[in-house]
Amino acid sequence: MRHKGHKSYLQFSYVLCFLHSSQVTFTINFTARNFLKLSSTVQLCTRLSCDLTRRMKSSSLEAKPKVIVIGGPTGVGKTKISIQLAKLLNGEIISADSVQVYHKLDVGSNKPSIEERSGIVHHLIDIVEPSYEFSAGEFFQRAREATESILSRNKVPIVVGGTSMYVRWYIYGLPATPPATDSVADHVSAVLEELGGNWNLAMELLEQLDPVRATKICRNDWYRLRRALEIYYATGKPLSELPLQGGAPNPKKLLHGRLLNDLDYDFRCFFLVAPRKELNRYIDWRCERMIAQDGLLKEVFELLYKGELSKDSSAGRAIGYRQTIEYLTNRETNAMEQFMNYLRDFQNASRQYARRQLQWYRGEELFHWVPVEIFSNNISYVDPIQYIMHWFSASSEQYEESINRRIDATIREISLSQGREMKTYTPELVLFQDQILINSTVQEARYFQTKLKEV
Repeated sequence: MRHKGHKSYLQFSYVLCFLHSSQVTFTINFTARNFLKLSSTVQLCTRLSCDLTRRMKSSSLEAKPKVIVIGGPTGVGKTKISIQLAKLLNGEIISADSVQVYHKLDVGSNKPSIEERSGIVHHLIDIVEPSYEFSAGEFFQRAREATESILSRNKVPIVVGGTSMYVRWYIYGLPATPPATDSVADHVSAVLEELGGNWNLAMELLEQLDPVRATKICRNDWYRLRRALEIYYATGKPLSELPLQGGAPNPKKLLHGRLLNDLDYDFRCFFLVAPRKELNRYIDWRCERMIAQDGLLKEVFELLYKGELSKDSSAGRAIGYRQTIEYLTNRETNAMEQFMNYLRDFQNASRQYARRQLQWYRGEELFHWVPVEIFSNNISYVDPIQYIMHWFSASSEQYEESINRRIDATIREISLSQGREMKTYTPELVLFQDQILINSTVQEARYFQTKLKEV
């Protein structure tokens, strides 16, 4: 479904150069209104698949197996593209999403449906209950086990998801974080007590000690804030500066004197990026859709009513679920104002999450930034399927050269400049312009709130 502003595309013009397998450099000029005049995706992908087979047979295979990693801000279309790739490459998908791991958290996590997953094996979706504290360390272990399983069946692992820390650690290994000790934990508790348990003051402290980690923690996620402070006070360093287990290079130093062969797989990494204003419009509309059409309120109500979801759990602190729990357990009497505040908080948190994802991946040098257009059935700019297939079939030397040449530098710069323009962004209602829809939604929410009072 398109929102009402879908035609107001930003001009997104730039030149993208890439090194083709023939060693000829092609230049493609993009705009948001002038789509690429390329042969069909099927024809090109077939040709690239044949080229891949030919290369593999003629080069006695490279030592390390290839793994595709796809990141991108929320709402950019990672799920659709990863499923298409899996069908073309005989691949299986490993979800790198910290919320999709939970059973019954379907709407708020934007989990791919059973129909979407049909025919493609998905790993790390629906594997734990909402009350379980699923960690990045456990993700690393399970994702790496899934990778080996996929490769053992001669299939292509495709890691896809928006949880930035999961993706980083999957590629580079876990940081060598010390276990929490009683003395460090007591010190952190004393520090927080001196701050009067004030969240804003605690975050100001963390921003001084570990500014990178501070941008990744959602409001009132005391568990992760405490852990970040414990790591700093135990090591004297922020999490981002700790060495990685197994000797993998620090991501920030990967291309400065360290070779890609320090990594244990031949990672082909892609970050999908769309025009910022259009992406924000889509995120706002998707939040409305989750509430008005997809049943987010009902999903959260049922989990709360059955005692399967808590506001203090990792699942309950996730964007969408945290705001909905607060709304349904709120005792305020102004129903309409309460609902509109809930909607705005949900939308704002989702947009801010997308902004943090973009900021994070600017420091990930191993990724190609791939420009996509999110409101058309025809993927424009550069077709991400064609682009990823091209670089998947390239040799390790070609891929490493493309990274060293920073062929996506212009795309990154444009995205950064668009981010500055978002300081004046103004949200607009789409579905909830309909007063009848608002009234019926508020009425449903009031019923859920009344029922929860009985628990």
